[in-house]
Amino acid sequence: MEVIKVTKEWQRAASNWVRIKTMVEGKGIAYDIEFDDDNIENPDYFLVLDEEKPVATCRVEYSDTTTAKIERVIVIPEYQGKGVGRLMITEVEKKLRTYGYNKSFISSRETKVGFYEKLGYTPDWDGLEEHEVFNCVPTQKYLDVFDIDAVQNDSSNEYIKWLDEYLYDPAFRAGSAKTQESYEENYDKVFDAIDKIEDILSKKKYITGDEITKADVFLYSFLVRFEAVYYFAFRLNRNKLRDLNNIWRYVRELYSIESFAKKTDFEEIKKEYYLALDDERNPYHLVPDGPDVTDWSI
Repeated sequence: MEVIKVTKEWQRAASNWVRIKTMVEGKGIAYDIEFDDDNIENPDYFLVLDEEKPVATCRVEYSDTTTAKIERVIVIPEYQGKGVGRLMITEVEKKLRTYGYNKSFISSRETKVGFYEKLGYTPDWDGLEEHEVFNCVPTQKYLDVFDIDAVQNDSSNEYIKWLDEYLYDPAFRAGSAKTQESYEENYDKVFDAIDKIEDILSKKKYITGDEITKADVFLYSFLVRFEAVYYFAFRLNRNKLRDLNNIWRYVRELYSIESFAKKTDFEEIKKEYYLALDDERNPYHLVPDGPDVTDWSI
């Protein structure tokens, strides 16, 4: 099985075939309801191939700079219950992480909520939407870039929410700003947050204390992209990590842990970001050589 991002006309046709076969013909959903793609701005499509046969597809809508919606998750009937849906969601999440997205939403059919819970999604039953064909329940998941086995279940969610609101979100808003005012406002928010983190780490080994928590994994995923992507591409260039004594000590210490280092590929981080840019922003599909990361190792 192979999961690919749709980039060619035949791949889009194959994706549409899966939707027609399963939802239009199989579930009786009208074409104009199933194919509402004209209402979505610049979605991505993913396709699962079993050798050359299309067997599953989904659509990704980027609702803001940190949140993606995985929609139209569809597996043809004869491949359902064989792990194809899990494979597709897992691979799409990997892509979203490399693009810098830290939250994923899926509107699940009411009968499929248990499937998404097993993948780490939390349902919001208060948001249940009733439809003629089936009811839908919104689900949400924070996307940690690294699935570190040693990280305990913990109570660091408040730190994650703070990092999401005051670090991740303004960073991506600065990177996508259309006005100088918007860029400067979000630039200031990012470095206000970085200054606060620098202060926290002057008093603690990790974000919440002496143990690694999910908040550290969440922050690490930002820091390993900072100089490779954000410093130049998002114009977040007040400081480099090595200019910040406590953050530099902290991120190098995490990188020295095998489970973090094994899942940190700086070249892949750069390729996934720069090669995903459109022709207007990166017309020659160039990937920067730097930065030098030889001093990350302690």
